Amino acid sequence: MRTSFEFARLLYALDPWTDPHGALLHLDYLAIKSGMQQWLIDLWDVFEPEVQKEIKDGKSPYTRRILPNLLPGMAYSRALALFVREGDVVSYFFSGRYTDKHSR
Repeated sequence: MRTSFEFARLLYALDPWTDPHGALLHLDYLAIKSGMQQWLIDLWDVFEPEVQKEIKDGKSPYTRRILPNLLPGMAYSRALALFVREGDVVSYFFSGRYTDKHSR
């Protein structure tokens, strides 16, 4: 699965503004399945300020390029990635490896 993710990421990197190969349509799924949730969150965070700026300026964010933030699958995968990341934090705290010195 990781190889598929890396290949799709390579295709996306060839032309990220127009994505002629449609790699974004697969990257959301592949990022989750290959354990690359942080990459997905980082991708979202790169484009989110641009979308908000264009909306604030009264421009349509749909016209110039493919934006990952506007794809419904990407939004769902981001939520899932955040959930998995939060689960990792919660399991770390409950595993006994975390000791809070101020809990007394």
